[in-house]
Amino acid sequence: MFKQSLPLKGYIERIGTGTTDMVFFARGAGLKDPEFIQDEVFRAVIYRPEEVSGEVSGEVSGEVRKIVFAIDGEMKRAEIQQALELKHDDYFRMHFIIPALEQDYIEMKFPDSPQHPQQRYRLTEKGKKLKTRL
Repeated sequence: MFKQSLPLKGYIERIGTGTTDMVFFARGAGLKDPEFIQDEVFRAVIYRPEEVSGEVSGEVSGEVRKIVFAIDGEMKRAEIQQALELKHDDYFRMHFIIPALEQDYIEMKFPDSPQHPQQRYRLTEKGKKLKTRL
């Protein structure tokens, strides 16, 4: 038996408005219209706003987002790795440090000397903007 405890008033009137609502809100936010794809399953692709650099924010990997969020000021590689609770150095370098450096979200304090004993990593302006959004 159906319980009347849920407030259902108004839902029936709104059935079928979801796709038009998505287009309406996307346009209102200045975003590209969503794409609706009917293959074996129905999919809706909703776009995110672009960053100042022109890169779509959705293209930032989860690993890069995590390292940007973890960095506070200048930090040693081991400090960042510990903050992210990652144990494998090679994995951390390949999936976190290198992509974040290549995409200009972080920078080295001593870029001409990667093995410098006092090497630290810090956010670039692009990284600071991403961290503010996160």
